[in-house]
Amino acid sequence: MLVEMVISKNIYIVVFTVLLSIFLVKFLNHSKPKHPDAGLNIEQLIQKYKYPIETHEVTTDDGYILTLHRIPQGQDKSKQNRIPILLMHGFSQSATNFVNLGPRKALSFLLADKGYDIWLGNARGTTWSRKHKSLDPNKDYGFWDYSMHEIGFYDVPAFIDHILKVTGQSKLHYVGYSQGASTFFMLLSEKPQYADKIKLMTALGPAIFLKDPHGPVLGLMVYFRKIIQFVLIDVFHISEFISNDGLIAAYLKQICDENSVFVNLCLHHNSLILGYNPEGTNKVGETHYITTEDGYTLTYHRIPHGIDNNSTIKRPAVFLMHGLTSSSADFVNRGPERSLAYILADAGHDVWLANACGNTFSRNHTTLDPVINAEKFYDFTWHEIGYYDIVGAIDYILNLNGDNSLYYIGHSQGTTAFLVLASSRPEYNAKIRIASLMAPAAILQHYPSIFI
Repeated sequence: MLVEMVISKNIYIVVFTVLLSIFLVKFLNHSKPKHPDAGLNIEQLIQKYKYPIETHEVTTDDGYILTLHRIPQGQDKSKQNRIPILLMHGFSQSATNFVNLGPRKALSFLLADKGYDIWLGNARGTTWSRKHKSLDPNKDYGFWDYSMHEIGFYDVPAFIDHILKVTGQSKLHYVGYSQGASTFFMLLSEKPQYADKIKLMTALGPAIFLKDPHGPVLGLMVYFRKIIQFVLIDVFHISEFISNDGLIAAYLKQICDENSVFVNLCLHHNSLILGYNPEGTNKVGETHYITTEDGYTLTYHRIPHGIDNNSTIKRPAVFLMHGLTSSSADFVNRGPERSLAYILADAGHDVWLANACGNTFSRNHTTLDPVINAEKFYDFTWHEIGYYDIVGAIDYILNLNGDNSLYYIGHSQGTTAFLVLASSRPEYNAKIRIASLMAPAAILQHYPSIFI
């Protein structure tokens, strides 16, 4: 009875949300000018940013004709000694996901500029791989009768063999995101001989089991999968789920544009389908993880541009370091009009919000557990924050952005840690354009609180 009530409630929520969304978008949506990259496909995006591109077609053993996109070199056009890397996308995605953040952000561009030969796979059924030797994706259900198993068993090895044949290499690197990692594991479990063709496999967000989905829509689809399959395929003869040129896709493109007045509605839809995940649906922010020399894994929040800024323009980086017992939240919790992070982002800066080791967002270590090994984990002072945390962050930011220096703003403890850095590692002074120290504390003496 309880299960039926939960399912019924979820159905009402989904239906009401979709109907309300369609009404609002139809009559009220007056979006701002679109992002200059909106509407560009992967080939147009790569060409726009002055990277070379090749398109290859690969036929699998079961007849699917797949598209491989290649970025053979970076913007410097150097071709010497490039090791091939195959990037495989996640569920319901395509190779576009590895380029749509643009230069200095998208993984494919970053790797190409680092000297790698980039190959972007498109699994069967995606926008770029809707061909077959005998089946029509618009007419034949058989075209869509596959699972991740077939992608791993046929698609991935076909990509690997083609890349090695074209490049003349004996091995390649493989990077798989989510489904792209799952299909690789399937390949090696079924065809272990392919392990000899891989130099290094990197699994990003690896997914092995589709169990206990958190989103109500995905949960309903799993629960009623047989009924849904019967209605869509047997009754309405619909085999393709949310095609790129369908009605639902057109609707999502309208509300999910970053400048749409209904972008929050898009994020709500995402939560309905996949479950609530604020980190994964942040409109502007990014989350970066930096490991220090002494093993702490720090979480940095980034606001690469303001709400009305062009995200493709390179911006000067500014590094904000919080005070004692604080976190990156202190720079955003007063809202867009009064918070320093938002003000700087809207003024044209690439804003990085630090979290020192041990605070709410930075409680990870390569070998120590903050609970089990608490005594060792928390055995640090402002000296270590300045000597390790800030150093690791500066190097990471400058390396990612391709810059030589950045702006630093520290508050209280954030100034103390910076002074530690400047005195113990003076070579880092050249990497700081300007250091702004707010309420600087150099010596902890005559503190007004009896507790300190």
